[in-house]
Amino acid sequence: MTRKNLRWFLVAGGCFALAVLIFGGRSLLLDWLGESSVYRVVIFSAWVFLAAGAGAVTRGLTDRGSDGEAPAGAVPGNAP
Repeated sequence: MTRKNLRWFLVAGGCFALAVLIFGGRSLLLDWLGESSVYRVVIFSAWVFLAAGAGAVTRGLTDRGSDGEAPAGAVPGNAP
């Protein structure tokens, strides 16, 4: 695993952590904000963080190294 791939997994972890915090605090947010448009935007942002986390995991798994070589799982002839 290259440093670049590790960075994508750290970004994914941060996105997932933010989404969990938002979804976990929904009842508290609902008490503070009510059924306002701000509440809906905050919940929508949690979904965006989930999507960004999924994209970062995908990028981390498929990103080529700095030397341009494909990851070990994508090398032709490396299949079982």
